[in-house]
Amino acid sequence: MTVIYFRVHAQLIHVELLHHVSNKVVNVTFIYGSNDGDIRESLWDELRQLTPTVTEWIIMGDFNIVRDMEERLGPNPPSLAEILAFNKCLLDCNLDDLQGYGSDYTWTNKREGEAKIWSKLDRVLTNPNWLIQYPHTQDYNALVSQAWQIPVKGNAMFRLFARLKNVRQKLVDLHKRNFTDIYMRVRTAKKDLKACQKHLQQNPLDPYYLAQEKGISEDYWTLR
Repeated sequence: MTVIYFRVHAQLIHVELLHHVSNKVVNVTFIYGSNDGDIRESLWDELRQLTPTVTEWIIMGDFNIVRDMEERLGPNPPSLAEILAFNKCLLDCNLDDLQGYGSDYTWTNKREGEAKIWSKLDRVLTNPNWLIQYPHTQDYNALVSQAWQIPVKGNAMFRLFARLKNVRQKLVDLHKRNFTDIYMRVRTAKKDLKACQKHLQQNPLDPYYLAQEKGISEDYWTLR
């Protein structure tokens, strides 16, 4: 991919990327929201300004606010006004949570007993165009959260860049583990699928090849 546009705000980095294989432009925004609700208002305004300029859009990072009270456990509940402001922004920008797996909470203050707080501060959002173009996208919440919580020091922008670098490394490792030689694996799965289907043309009720076809088909479309 090639970066064709780059925009930096105090609480976000937005990039437009050209995917060379499909020749499509994708929009990716990385968030590091302020823990001050008044300052976060400028983040919501920035997202609203970006909305008319994007097509497929995915947004990820630490928003430093929950979407509802159920996303937080512990004392000192968050401000309802700040929650409503976040949700109003998502409504204005036509954004919603990407399907994720793992724990509902991505941050804890690591205290014990009644002082312990759990919150969902990290999330991935997409617009409808993203889901139409990439319907099988899922939120690797645990992986991103793990990378995001690696301690870093420095000013807010340096910490944001450092956290993005940590996330990138985790994604590179994930790619190496699961997507090495992806094109060869697709070709092999396609070849095996055709062989199964050819056999089933002659023996359509063969239980072994029916099961093989189902398994290979799932693998093939997952790889695609």
